[in-house]
Amino acid sequence: SKIFKNNCIKPIYVGKDCTDKDFLMPADNTGDNISYKNFHYAELTAIYWLWKNSNAKIKGIMHYRRLLDLTGKALNKEYYTYKYNNINNEEKFLEQIGLTKENIENILKESDIIVKNKSDLSTWSKYTIKTHYELAHVAKHIEYATDIIANKYPNFLETWKQVLNGSVSYFNNIFIMK
Repeated sequence: SKIFKNNCIKPIYVGKDCTDKDFLMPADNTGDNISYKNFHYAELTAIYWLWKNSNAKIKGIMHYRRLLDLTGKALNKEYYTYKYNNINNEEKFLEQIGLTKENIENILKESDIIVKNKSDLSTWSKYTIKTHYELAHVAKHIEYATDIIANKYPNFLETWKQVLNGSVSYFNNIFIMK
């Protein structure tokens, strides 16, 4: 895979405790970490690692196959695609899609968080967020999350149910934030 990095995008090896493979980059199994939970938490182990181990003022995660495009090309669409094999210079590619320190800092002067465009499942299916999750993931997890919210954060329960019964979401755990 291509390794995308520049003066503000730093790769992290996610789930290092779950494999014996080694890549030449920082891993999520250093410092205070939950790398061993990667089979269940996926990229959330990287978010935890950033929270506990990074003092960066701006943090975020993307995926080696899913990057934010901050140029506005995908403004009115769900996504804008690039041919992976046509990317010859990863650092120059990040610059072309607006993933530079200067651009990110400028955007965050006006906003607290950068996320990908929202997706509306109703444009292509009859799924709700709940039914879509249940088909693509472990259905029982929705129940677990609902129980936790009901017990620990009851003020959010009605909103949680509205989200689950709706069709709009921000998928892929991709963000940059202060």
